Amino acid sequence: MIKSGEIIEDLQYKGLKILRRSDKFSFGTDAVLLASFVRCYSKNRVADLGTGTGILPILVNGRTGAYVDAYEIQQELCDMAERSVIMNGQDKIRIIKQDIRTLKRPNIPYDAVMCNPPYYKSGERSENDSRAISIHQDTCSTDDVARATSIILKSGGNAFIVYPATSFLDIIEAFRKHSLELKRIRSVCSVRGKAPYLMLMEFKKDAKSGLIWENELVINEENGNMSEEAKRIYHICED
Repeated sequence: MIKSGEIIEDLQYKGLKILRRSDKFSFGTDAVLLASFVRCYSKNRVADLGTGTGILPILVNGRTGAYVDAYEIQQELCDMAERSVIMNGQDKIRIIKQDIRTLKRPNIPYDAVMCNPPYYKSGERSENDSRAISIHQDTCSTDDVARATSIILKSGGNAFIVYPATSFLDIIEAFRKHSLELKRIRSVCSVRGKAPYLMLMEFKKDAKSGLIWENELVINEENGNMSEEAKRIYHICED
């Protein structure tokens, strides 16, 4: 199950674990925050666009029991994600190697879509630079994410996205162009009193306008201690 250079990380929730490598992009705190923000149920079919090593499906399935199809363009990351899923015994997760730009409307559209998309504009990289592929928009722009989401999501279905606060209007504009309306949003700040650095967003397909702005999520208090809510989220404990 473990190849050279890989380690097993304990996710501190229900015994779940994930394989990761220090020389490959794995996941950050934004993915953990998004996993806690996703709303779905055990009977739902969920798609994860650009799953990387599989952190979102592992956590979301572990918390909700939902079926998750996780799409990833890089074969090596697909392999790691698939072995992590097997290691956890999560038989309701499928890892699918596919470029999300080639997705077609499925016979049964998904109930929900989730995505932690690349944040950075196209940059210089080598063809096999896995980390750069994961964080730059060369193969996955905001419009690519919005278009793929709209294609595979059922009318009335929900999409869950995390994006930097400084650029989150790009996601809103792209998603609205593809009939996806922002319905719920929560800002995230690193320290209480500071400006937010992330936005957690829920969109609904073919919905009317109307937005719920939730209370800000504070990661650290002014005294430097992690907030109680952040502790629960990082350990993926339910409220």
